[in-house]
Amino acid sequence: MIPPFYSSVSDFAVRGDMTIEQRTDFINATLCLMNAPPKAPKDQFPGVRSRYHDFMAYHMTNAGSLHDTIGLFPAHKYFVLAYETALRNECGYKGYHPVRFTFLIAFVLGEILLTITCKSI
Repeated sequence: MIPPFYSSVSDFAVRGDMTIEQRTDFINATLCLMNAPPKAPKDQFPGVRSRYHDFMAYHMTNAGSLHDTIGLFPAHKYFVLAYETALRNECGYKGYHPVRFTFLIAFVLGEILLTITCKSI
């Protein structure tokens, strides 16, 4: 069965190694999210300063309840899809999310910086 957010089997992402041009496009789209205003409610996420931070705040808020459950992998798959959709719809990105370990390291470091920022407010 095709998930409802895909219109056909050809819409499924084929993830593999990225060319330098594809990496540059992904980085530029990520920088676009970092410069876009947040959509998260300020009263719930006071440390959020950009659209990129919206995703970090959501992950930080829900990680505790998901990481030790059977829902971990579907939740992360949905999270990556939501992030990729934001890259496409809000920043014009045409590729797919690479889902690589190096990205996860960068994301976790970003969460640590956001946590430090939130605590200093």
